[in-house]
Order: sequence, then C-alpha cells, then structure tokens
Amino acid sequence: MYYNVSSLNNEKIGSNREWFIDSVNLKYSDLGLVQIKSGNFKLIKTDKGVWVVGSLKIVINMDCIRCLSQLDVCMDINIDEEYRYDYFTDDKFDDNFIIDDSNHLSLKECLREYIFVTSPMKPVCNKICKL
Repeated sequence: MYYNVSSLNNEKIGSNREWFIDSVNLKYSDLGLVQIKSGNFKLIKTDKGVWVVGSLKIVINMDCIRCLSQLDVCMDINIDEEYRYDYFTDDKFDDNFIIDDSNHLSLKECLREYIFVTSPMKPVCNKICKL
C-alpha cells in the first residue's frame, strides 16, 4: 500500500486527498494474510509531512486459544499517524513512518502495528468452545 504524495507538496498546508480501498490482500510474515474488505483514509498536508487519518475493515486468520481451530477475526482499524519527509526526521522519530525521496509513503507497516494493537489477545471460535 504505497501512495504518491508529490501532488500535496505543491499545495498549502491543510490540503488533502481522500482514498477509498476495496478488497485488498496483504501478506505479512508474522500475521499471515490480511484481507482489507473496505476502507477510506484522508492524507492531509502538514508543515513537516502528511497526516494519515482513516478507517479500515479487515479480516485476519487466527487460532482459537481453546481448541486451536482456525477462525477469521473481523476488525475495524482506525489509523491516525503522521508521516514525515526524510529531511525532517530525527533520532526520536520512527523510521517506518517516513516519506521517501520519491514522495511515496507506505501504509503497510503502520497497518501491521495497528492490527497488533487491535487484535484480540485471546481469540475464541465461539462462546461455548471447550478444550
């Protein structure tokens, strides 16, 4: 999920672009397949980069903690992050949230982190599941 933000460079602070997503599959080494069912987000130009605000409906495959069967977990992810241009970053800023020299930003790592925070700690296939 790479987005070109070069058109926002030529505009004033506060300018924005809205993107809609429909049926995208992403593969992560630690999460497996992540299916983005739908979503939208807004890219807003700031003084040091681009602020990304949006929401996604996703489905990931997890294991039930009781019976270890596979289950699909539906989640709503709300993204709220600032990506900075390479020349504005310092040691305190996360390297994953930068806009590269080609004016591209990647939402893949951001989405991965939000999935970890949002995913259930103890997924259960159903309420009456027994070992």
